[in-house]
Amino acid sequence: MRGWVRRALFVTTSLVAGVAFAATLAAGNEVRVRASGLGDAWRTGRIFKTQPGCLMVKFDAPAPGGYTSASLGGIAALEVRDGGGWRAVDVKPIHAAEPADCKGDND
Repeated sequence: MRGWVRRALFVTTSLVAGVAFAATLAAGNEVRVRASGLGDAWRTGRIFKTQPGCLMVKFDAPAPGGYTSASLGGIAALEVRDGGGWRAVDVKPIHAAEPADCKGDND
């Protein structure tokens, strides 16, 4: 297979994968997270989208230190409410596909 065809297939596959990952998280989704610097306990909240298009979690109650939200880059583990249980979601590829403005110093 020619090099340019291989590269085109890789780019197309990467874009499709990024869209599929993003589809697993949407504004309003009920989630629970473990975030770096906030202890080992699960924190519940909901996904919201900022003006630049960044997905974040707004906690149901303030976390230690008064934190009320976390970016995907600061989340160690995330699970989405799925019926009566929870389904794990890998946030790394979702965060990697976000706009550059969503990747700050704390990520």
